[in-house]
Amino acid sequence: MMRKARIIVVVGLVAALIFAGCVGRTEFPTDLPPPDEAGRPADTTYVVVNPIWTEAGGQKFNRPHGVTFGYDRSIYICDTDNDRIVRMSVTGEYIEEYAVQHPVQVTQDRQLNLICVDGGGVVSRRSHFGAGEFDTVLYRDSVTRVIEIQRPGIDSVFYDSLLIDSVWVDSVWIEVQVMVLDTILINVPSGLLGVAASPLPDRYYYLPDSTRSVITVLDVDDHGLAADILRAFARPPAVDPVGIMTYPTGESSYNIVFTQRGTREGLRIIRSGTFQDVRLDTTDIYEMLPSGPKQVARDEEGNFFVVSALADEVYRFTRHGAFSLRFGGSGVEPGQLSRPHGIAYGEKTLYIADTGNDRVVRYRLSTDLQF
Repeated sequence: MMRKARIIVVVGLVAALIFAGCVGRTEFPTDLPPPDEAGRPADTTYVVVNPIWTEAGGQKFNRPHGVTFGYDRSIYICDTDNDRIVRMSVTGEYIEEYAVQHPVQVTQDRQLNLICVDGGGVVSRRSHFGAGEFDTVLYRDSVTRVIEIQRPGIDSVFYDSLLIDSVWVDSVWIEVQVMVLDTILINVPSGLLGVAASPLPDRYYYLPDSTRSVITVLDVDDHGLAADILRAFARPPAVDPVGIMTYPTGESSYNIVFTQRGTREGLRIIRSGTFQDVRLDTTDIYEMLPSGPKQVARDEEGNFFVVSALADEVYRFTRHGAFSLRFGGSGVEPGQLSRPHGIAYGEKTLYIADTGNDRVVRYRLSTDLQF
């Protein structure tokens, strides 16, 4: 073991937490959004659709992470700590559920097959035809990394998990972190936190691997998922990717949207086939997102929705990349969120996996509500 001391001047402290029919009235609308364009009135607000989903099949949700709107018009919810994926109708009726270990995100392809990831290195697939069970089709081993373990230093004290001391610099006492470190080897599990199917019948699947900082493309044949056909893409490379989705741009083309944990380029759009970056007209969508886990969805008008687990908010951007509004906020009241990890859009409804509150919250535009 190698032992060394290092002094780091504290410039700031950022806490990054890792992990991851009839519409009723609501009395808890979100705040009115700002206008999308200069001079245009704020004519819409997102309101909660009642009832909020807190259980399915007689069992309470337990830390739901992922949600997707399927091609079969069903909503699939990753009820993570209950080790199941729940299928529900658009009107909230429980249809069925499938046993799968710790699902965090799920997607459906054009053939109605389901693919899910568990947040580690396991990818599972449920064929639309057959027994209907989820089978493991890919397992990624852990990655060996060199890390440094912090040990208490001499004449230093713990303060919010940091070692704080003072040094005399240019006639001023400055607080610094004093860390004495041991270098060790550790196996870090793969971090497959998202999955998205191609919107075309080509049966490709995209998985962001936050541990390796790559996006993996999986090819599939009629007999199942061919786990040996893997390739990393994205130039420049992805950096800690977490959420992902796809949307068609033509009869035989589509774009892939993925989020990254950082604030710089927190979201990227790339073309299928060439994997080249797509730059929208306005840079808000690339520059305004907070750090931490983020998932992304898109509506029929091309607006992008990003849910942030750390900010407890949903951000909306126009198809041109301009910021238009955000809503949510931390709390347990209807319309508020706690560490949300999943988002999906379908038939004018936005679905949020409100992980910390053990529920799925639905939002609609006030102009789309029918009483």
